[in-house]
Amino acid sequence: MVRPAPLRSVLLAATLFVGASAPAALAQTTVNTVPVSLTAPAETSSYSVDYRPIGVFTEAFGDQERGRTKIAYAALEQQGKRFLTRYVDYLAGVPVSSLDRDDQLAFWLNTRNILIVQAMAESNSRRRMQRARGTAEAPGSMWTEKRISFGDTELSIEDIEKDIILANWSDTPNVIFGLYQGTQGGAGLPAEGFRGETVHAELAATGKTFINARSGVRARRNSVEIPELFYWYNDAFFGGDEAAMTAHLATLAEGDRAEALTSGRQTKARKFSYRSDELIIRQQSVPTAGGAGGFAGGGGAGGGS
Repeated sequence: MVRPAPLRSVLLAATLFVGASAPAALAQTTVNTVPVSLTAPAETSSYSVDYRPIGVFTEAFGDQERGRTKIAYAALEQQGKRFLTRYVDYLAGVPVSSLDRDDQLAFWLNTRNILIVQAMAESNSRRRMQRARGTAEAPGSMWTEKRISFGDTELSIEDIEKDIILANWSDTPNVIFGLYQGTQGGAGLPAEGFRGETVHAELAATGKTFINARSGVRARRNSVEIPELFYWYNDAFFGGDEAAMTAHLATLAEGDRAEALTSGRQTKARKFSYRSDELIIRQQSVPTAGGAGGFAGGGGAGGGS
């Protein structure tokens, strides 16, 4: 059940934690050169990124529907949007070079995904996601707008996805399941965010849930339907080899789906679903509690916890 009102004080306290003024708007054009400081991992993490606000946010404005975390964007109002702005500002200040490889993967997946949530919260196009999201080959304006700045480097969702995540983790196919799409065509939004020490197990679990759900792989009598999403990323993770893609999906599939994927049946791409992951509120809940909180990061091993 969505509970935006009870946690308003939590969100307000979190926004005050990082200051009262909003960051300047990002420029729409910049050089898309990702500096090594944003991609070269440390041998051991010496900074701990605070991902607790992700859980605070999804608890306040989200709910589980058919196993997916959906956000009630209509309930965000100013405090919810302000919270997202402050948290994105916090993430922009994280010393990424102080994180090891797994913590960096968790960081970039969480940053990319929260930027999608922020973009959808600010957009009037979340009911028309086909144009806003576009495809992996031809991303829409929601994906290409510059949304976060790391020093002099301004990045869009597409920049983070293509130039950082796909460029550095193409050897990890389960990353596909961490690339939230804002729609039902992809895996759902992680309610708590990823953590470096468990990111690979979390991606595998997310993938298993997605593949075996109604929106995932479908076994037919003479064929098997595979969500178009996997064809979007086939080149990046499987070198364009459909057999390799199918074999990997089979490692996470169960029952009839697993049998269909390993039976040599004809494979078909099922059209990507642009249906928004927005939670539609039909009845507002009554406030019952309050709280306070914030977010911070600091030194010490165990980044991403």
